[in-house]
Amino acid sequence: MAFISSNLYISSTLVLRKIYCFIVCCLYLTSLKVFSQHTSLINYSIGEGLPSSEVYQIHLDRNGFLWFATDNGVARFDGKDFERFNIKDSLRDPVVFGLHEDIKGRIWFRTFTGKLSYFENGKIYPYQHNRVTSKIAARAIITDMQFDSLDNLSLSVGKFVKLDRVGKIVSQESIEPGVLEYKKLSATQGLVGSMVILKRIKRLKIFDKFYDIKLSDTTQWLQSSYSVVEK
Repeated sequence: MAFISSNLYISSTLVLRKIYCFIVCCLYLTSLKVFSQHTSLINYSIGEGLPSSEVYQIHLDRNGFLWFATDNGVARFDGKDFERFNIKDSLRDPVVFGLHEDIKGRIWFRTFTGKLSYFENGKIYPYQHNRVTSKIAARAIITDMQFDSLDNLSLSVGKFVKLDRVGKIVSQESIEPGVLEYKKLSATQGLVGSMVILKRIKRLKIFDKFYDIKLSDTTQWLQSSYSVVEK
């Protein structure tokens, strides 16, 4: 068992594309300390176009754009310039904790209030069932999400919840206390979730198989941030 900052592979076939950006940044900055004599770092901040210096997640989409989720909206980076999006651009909440690219290529924004939006063809649109998702997220933040080909939505929000395309909750599954669980949705999709912050997580659950894990204090808020390889 090993932890790495890339996609989640189980038996080298199952992929979970959920990683928080600062895991990558931490590993990158560590490598800079080791190889600083050979590597230079370009720093991008508010002055260069980021909407905020507080970045929660970075996502590289299928078209090569980098997306940044921040506490003041989102930004898309083409390698030269930042394009920023906020409430005025139909984003439903400026505090965006996470990004998700679905199988149709839409970029989804997961927010503090549970209201979802997506980017498609140059514009941002609200999720039509935000009333339902915001109610679900009233007691816990949405930490992971997946859309299938039929636009059914699966959420990790202290438990696993599934909504059909008309916004009806069709299933809810609890997560055991003290467990970080990976739930398989399909051959290529999965969710990661837990009831509590990771500082209290003692075990990892993958397909009903448990693994004991130890986490440092610095990982206490990194829900859905692990990539695991089973050898």
